Amino acid sequence: FVWSLLKDAMPHLQAESPYSSSPLAWRLFGLLPDSQAQQASPIVAAYLREGDARRRMALAGKLADVFDQYLVFRSDWIAAWEAGHLLDLGPDEAWQATLWREVRASIDADYSSAEVPHRADMFVRLFQQWQSSGPSRLPERITVFGVAGMPPAYIDVLGALSEHIDVNLFL
Repeated sequence: FVWSLLKDAMPHLQAESPYSSSPLAWRLFGLLPDSQAQQASPIVAAYLREGDARRRMALAGKLADVFDQYLVFRSDWIAAWEAGHLLDLGPDEAWQATLWREVRASIDADYSSAEVPHRADMFVRLFQQWQSSGPSRLPERITVFGVAGMPPAYIDVLGALSEHIDVNLFL
């Protein structure tokens, strides 16, 4: 349902984003050997120096999953990193922020003729569009049952929708 709201607001969205876990893992695999993140983390540098391509791919896959979770649950971190700021999150933040900025620059370079937002960007744009023209093609009501955990962006979407239709949330 949320994807359909995003597609209504941004019809140009691609079916698969380069920010999805699988394509992101391959991009990270290519970026890691020359990444400045190695300078920010001797542990990452040593891990990559001592390993082979399989080990690098395993790390790239784990990092892709972590970044995917940040896009959903910690979009404020991503926004700060893209703006060049650190949030004092601990010793691993600097190299992760550096690597994220490299990922973003790489994707932007590859898709220079087309706008390719990641999930956190999509929600910002969705709310901007709704502020100017409101959501379109909505059902009469939405009912959500038994959700153990919900990303903040989804809660914000439900809150914004509740200004236009009935939203029932049963936990």
